[in-house]
Amino acid sequence: MGIAEKLGDPTWLFDLGFPVSRFDVTLSKTGLLDDLTWELGERYELPDLVSLSDPEIPMRLRAAWHERGLFFQMEIPDQQNQKPNSPSPSHSAEGPKPLIIYRIFLNTRHAPGIQRANSHCVHFLGHSFVPTKDKPLYSISFRIAAIARSKDQSPAVGTPMGCGEVALINGAMTRSKIFIPAHGLFGYSPIVFPDLSMHFSCHRPNENELHVARSSRMPVHENPSLWSHAKLID
Repeated sequence: MGIAEKLGDPTWLFDLGFPVSRFDVTLSKTGLLDDLTWELGERYELPDLVSLSDPEIPMRLRAAWHERGLFFQMEIPDQQNQKPNSPSPSHSAEGPKPLIIYRIFLNTRHAPGIQRANSHCVHFLGHSFVPTKDKPLYSISFRIAAIARSKDQSPAVGTPMGCGEVALINGAMTRSKIFIPAHGLFGYSPIVFPDLSMHFSCHRPNENELHVARSSRMPVHENPSLWSHAKLID
C-alpha cells in the first residue's frame, strides 16, 4: 500500500508530512519498550523527505508510535569504518572520542501556523560516542533541552528523558535506536490528537549535519511551523 492510499488524500504530501504506523509490541523480545530489544522493519520506514548537506550520504529513518511513547530508528553508512586500513577513531592517542549529536523536536499538537514553541513543544538532545569495530555499541543519553524563542519554556529543561543505543552493523552501517516515553511529551494523546509536528537532526562535530525534511539553511529548530507533519496511523 502506497502513502497516498494510507492517507486517503495525496495532496496531504505537500504539507511535507508522512504517516507513522503503530508499534507492534511483539517486535520487542521482552515486551518492554525501553530496553531497545525491538527493531523497526520496512513498514515503519518514512518517505524520502531528507535534505542533506552531502547528498552522497544516504540516511534511512523509521518511526513508530505507541500509547507509551515514540520510537525512532536511523541507519547511516559508516564511511569511517568502510575505509581500508582506517584506524579506529576511538583509539586516537590525541583528543577526546568523537561524538554523535541527536536533536529531536516534537510538538504534540501539530500547528502549522504557530511560529514559536509553546508548552506542547519539547526538544530532546542526545549524544553518544561513535561506534567502531573495536567498540561497536554505545548507549545514547538524552535530556530535555531549551528551545530558542520559546514563549513557554518548560521547567523540566535538563531532565534526563528517553533512551537509545547506537551500533555498528557488520562494520559498514551505523544504526541508532531511540525511545521517547510518553510522560516526556506534554499533551501526548495519539488517539485523540494523532497529528504531531517533528524535526529530527543528527550530526558528528566537524562533519555535515543530516536533517529530516527541512534544510539546515533555515533556523528550523526555532520555528515549529516548519517542522514536518507526522500523522499517527494504525
